Amino acid sequence: KALFARLEAWWLGIDEYYRCIAPLVVANCVVFGLWRVPRLSHMMNRYFICKPGQSSVVRYAYNRPRPFIQLSTFSHQQFWHIACNMIALVSFGRFAYVAARSPSHVEPIGNEQFHAFYLSAGIFSSYMSYMYKYLVRATMIGSLGASGAVYAVMAFAIKEYPELSVSLLFLPFIPLTGSRGGGVG
Repeated sequence: KALFARLEAWWLGIDEYYRCIAPLVVANCVVFGLWRVPRLSHMMNRYFICKPGQSSVVRYAYNRPRPFIQLSTFSHQQFWHIACNMIALVSFGRFAYVAARSPSHVEPIGNEQFHAFYLSAGIFSSYMSYMYKYLVRATMIGSLGASGAVYAVMAFAIKEYPELSVSLLFLPFIPLTGSRGGGVG
């Protein structure tokens, strides 16, 4: 009991933003760790990669829908991929979180709504990747990662703070700003 009380006091004592973002980062890190367990490779490939040739949105496994579109949003196989995504999420997430919770915002959101936004953006980007691969007949190429969800958080932050100037890791010479459009807003 004392340990639980101390953990609860610690958790409630940290910044509210970190209480919001920590479950997302932890979920991504746990799934990254699961990829490192050889005995789980079959399950990870089956449920944590969005691959049109492997399964269908309407196909069922064990009489249940296969949640690969949702789960692939938390899945990373390389360290650099999860590191870039989590650094960007923590960095831009604060701007998006503060903007969405400000009284000047039309409807301030809570942690649950922020999580729903993140997950919805991840599912939407996974679905778009799925459909693109299906349309170009690249059905055996899988996708995974939180990049789509993180980009949505970044786009929201840039929209809310037009003075922000952002450069993407792979295109550092093209700054994105809310005032210039930058593909967002």
